[in-house]
Amino acid sequence: MRDPRKQSRVALEQPVILCTDWQGHHPKAGANVLDLSKNGLGFETEAELKRGDLLFLKLNLPITVACQVRSVKARGEGYRCGARIEKIGLLDKLKLNRFLKAQQKTGGANNASR
Repeated sequence: MRDPRKQSRVALEQPVILCTDWQGHHPKAGANVLDLSKNGLGFETEAELKRGDLLFLKLNLPITVACQVRSVKARGEGYRCGARIEKIGLLDKLKLNRFLKAQQKTGGANNASR
């Protein structure tokens, strides 16, 4: 089956806090980011999320992104989620692009479906 994503994903293991506000004052749950691209990310969490939820994540790159949950699948005691990046500041976008290019040059890109 073909992967519908348009951008290459970079494998990543990074803990983050899922928040309901841009500033991070209202944490919802913890999560672990598994992969990242210019347009989206995959993560695991124990929080029960639903498609359409809007979340804000602060990554250690350091960047902050607003993302919308696009898929949720039960995995063990948690959930594997996919999200589309909806909002990212200009400087954060530049940092993200630089990070992704560096990872792809060093072989950190992961184009396989999970």
